[in-house]
Amino acid sequence: MDENILKRRSCKNYLQIPIEWSKLVNILKAGSLAPSAGNLQNWKFIVIQEKENRQKIANSCLFQTWMNQAPTYIIVCGNFQMAQKYYFERGNMFTIQSCAAAMENMLIEATNQKLGSNWVGAFDEQKLNEILEIEDEWKIYSILTLGYESEKTEMPNKLELKDQVYFEKFKENQYEASLFPISNLKNEINNQINKTKSEIIGQKNKIQKKIEENKKKLLEE
Repeated sequence: MDENILKRRSCKNYLQIPIEWSKLVNILKAGSLAPSAGNLQNWKFIVIQEKENRQKIANSCLFQTWMNQAPTYIIVCGNFQMAQKYYFERGNMFTIQSCAAAMENMLIEATNQKLGSNWVGAFDEQKLNEILEIEDEWKIYSILTLGYESEKTEMPNKLELKDQVYFEKFKENQYEASLFPISNLKNEINNQINKTKSEIIGQKNKIQKKIEENKKKLLEE
């Protein structure tokens, strides 16, 4: 299994360090390569980095103040009217699915880029529409927060695979639980957690060292 899927977490603690442009581009590219209904690609991504705009958006997300720590947001919007031309009443549902696929791609690529991320879905849509000047045929579906983690995010409890899978029919279990190698998966996850923890500590030390060097240069000037 791809290690970035195992390592991804919902981060709510960020360092006040700007994200490198190359990393941001890779994340956006990952979103643009997601599957979409009819290959319509009826999404737009709005990058938010200015502090004042981020604060307004965080306040519109039911006052989730932790969002202010993240130096970058990506707003995921979908054109549901475009999908409705082809799929009628199902167009909105298909647009949600397409935008969700784009969001998941960006979450995984953010992990690959050694960045923390979080999928935000609770917000006042009307307020956000006003702040971002969203046009009528477009709808905001989710917000992605991005940044370097200031502390390690622990993995939450996850249901075992055997408790989430049916075969052929709903609530139809045809295979023994022993066929699901969940114990091996747990060991793999624990190894990835330890590896990620070491990487985060190393990155944090490098960033702090860089900050101190910049401060020293400014004082010398």
